[in-house]
Amino acid sequence: GVCVAMFAGPLASIRAVVRERSAAAIPAGFTLFSLANTAAWLAYGLALDDAFVWAPNVLGLAAATAQLGLVVRYGTGGGAAAAAAR
Repeated sequence: GVCVAMFAGPLASIRAVVRERSAAAIPAGFTLFSLANTAAWLAYGLALDDAFVWAPNVLGLAAATAQLGLVVRYGTGGGAAAAAAR
């Protein structure tokens, strides 16, 4: 539970990301490492056939993928507010 909450934490800002059209609120480095970490633990859990290992990491991988999708879609620039100021 704690692990999933940690990985999904940046998704709390999803409303602001969509509104501002900028993923600057999502730490890209943390997201990439979360993706790699959860993928590795998911593979390990599947190899052991241990649902207590792989199940939380499926959720973490989904959260990291969603965050990465937002970063790819909106970028980490200033968004609409910065574009309007230019």
